[in-house]
Amino acid sequence: MASLAFALGLLWSKANAVPFGGGMGNCYSPGNPVKQYDVTNTAKNWQGDPVVGDWSCVGTGGTCNMATQQSYSVAVTVEVGFDLGLDFEKIAGSAGISASVSTTTETGTTQGISKNCPDGPWSCALIIWPAVTKIEGIQTPLTALCTVETENAKPYTVQMPEVGPDGLVGGHVDVCACKNFAHWADPGAPSIVCPQDCKN
Repeated sequence: MASLAFALGLLWSKANAVPFGGGMGNCYSPGNPVKQYDVTNTAKNWQGDPVVGDWSCVGTGGTCNMATQQSYSVAVTVEVGFDLGLDFEKIAGSAGISASVSTTTETGTTQGISKNCPDGPWSCALIIWPAVTKIEGIQTPLTALCTVETENAKPYTVQMPEVGPDGLVGGHVDVCACKNFAHWADPGAPSIVCPQDCKN
């Protein structure tokens, strides 16, 4: 009877055993489930969402010249998947473009630009459409045992600033009217309105 009880106990232990690591496998991260990033499309040298330069001036007297170098900042833009807690470094790695894009906010300087604010009482700044790589894909959570939860797969689309050896890759540049200063809608002001507030 003792040997039978031992055998039954051994069978019970095997039937209720959990995988090594408490049943969490290699894909367990407390409070932060591991996610898989599949890339379905990558488009390089895409015209990104516009950003405003870090300097502005008033057009009165025709002295607001933007021929000098102007700094600006570009960050990763999420078009689809705002609430997914996307891992930009993993996405760039999955797309094989880690060396050519930035996954954080990048600061650059305009080069060889000669733009003038029209003569008038409004304020102007540079508006830059940076070169970005647009990536589309699917984010899929993994279970504790590293199997994919296909029923919870979600699409994502992001724009990542393109960078080269000298920093940000240049994009299209123009002059915009600062809507956080007076007269931006007056006749004669730049037809392009700055998408963000201008700085002094």
